[in-house]
Amino acid sequence: MAIFLIGGIDIQAKLEYLFYDTHSKSFYYEFHKHPCCELVYYTSGKGVSNIDGANFSFEKNTFSFMPVNSLHNRCYTEDTEFLAIGFLFNLPIEIKGGIYQDIGGKILSCMQEIKQEFINRKSHFQLRLNTLIVEIIIQIDRMLNASRKQDDLDCFTYIKNYVDVHYNEKINFYNLAELSYYSYDHFRHKFKEFTGYSPNHYLIFRRIENAKEKLVRTNKNIIEIAMECGFSTSAQFCYLFKKYASKTPLEYRKKYK
Repeated sequence: MAIFLIGGIDIQAKLEYLFYDTHSKSFYYEFHKHPCCELVYYTSGKGVSNIDGANFSFEKNTFSFMPVNSLHNRCYTEDTEFLAIGFLFNLPIEIKGGIYQDIGGKILSCMQEIKQEFINRKSHFQLRLNTLIVEIIIQIDRMLNASRKQDDLDCFTYIKNYVDVHYNEKINFYNLAELSYYSYDHFRHKFKEFTGYSPNHYLIFRRIENAKEKLVRTNKNIIEIAMECGFSTSAQFCYLFKKYASKTPLEYRKKYK
């Protein structure tokens, strides 16, 4: 499935339709299917639905989800008010057809926002609608996989990116450890697994690598380079450069410039 574009921005979901209604007791929807996903949120009432051969019961604050071309029907045992959306999405998330409890009311909140965005139609409302569809998909996935934790790879990619950008500043690794949700000692271990260096050694490595580039590509003096790369003194810079690069900064410049 293609990624949708609105105003040149990649969109990973697209609202196809929105409607809401109240159906009386014993109202029956014949078996049917849609060329998109459908989510029906029940704000009151009760009933039963068959989705791809499996029977489900619904009630207030539950919602039914039907994947693309999912065969389903619906019968109401009480007067029922509902809000429904049809949509397509291109996310690495699989949601099985069925009826689910809206834990914490997050899905209803998104559905109500979609309705208001559609009614008000302020600037960029289509982009906002599609963003809310993405939010719904993520919330459903989190609801169904509450105990699953995202791989550390993503977390430490963000942390490494921060160090790569801010290497010339004072970095508080204790705060980064808190963001990773690990103790500092465990954070140091995981960081080394990810980068091959302890946090402080990686920071020095990044500073030295940047200093190498400045030594070769600029005519700046040693003090300027030391300060720009985050070293507190030129003496500290020269000591650590020799330790990591096996040459003094001037020897390195002379050889590679």
